[in-house]
Amino acid sequence: MRSTLFLCALICAPLPAAAWEARSGETCRIVADTPAAAVEIAYFPVAGLYTLRLTRREEAWPQAGVFAIRFTGAALTITTRDHFAPDGDPAVLAVIDAGFGNVLGGLASGGAAELAFDGRIAARLPLAGAAPAVAAFLDCTSAVPS
Repeated sequence: MRSTLFLCALICAPLPAAAWEARSGETCRIVADTPAAAVEIAYFPVAGLYTLRLTRREEAWPQAGVFAIRFTGAALTITTRDHFAPDGDPAVLAVIDAGFGNVLGGLASGGAAELAFDGRIAARLPLAGAAPAVAAFLDCTSAVPS
């Protein structure tokens, strides 16, 4: 009976949420380790650029002309054709841009981020707990000299 209850507790327990964390220094960062992918957003003040880096756990990201992020908590979808695999690693997806306001707003909205390639959802990232990390990241970016 005890082993049945223990097994039920393991199976029925919710999955742990991603721990969203802001890191400051010469480069401001948001990092999270989700079940689907490791996430890193960075701001490089000298260049005035933001980067998004998504590292998939067990397989390559799909090859596609359009990459999209749909934020379910904000009813917002962002698309780009300017995504790439740094160093040719198909398990890593990156985007570089001069502005990430919509991405940061979407992260802070809660819900989930659905990652799609040519309209097909490939992964879903939980955003619970991301809002405080986004706020700390924004504080960092406004304090870092450019």
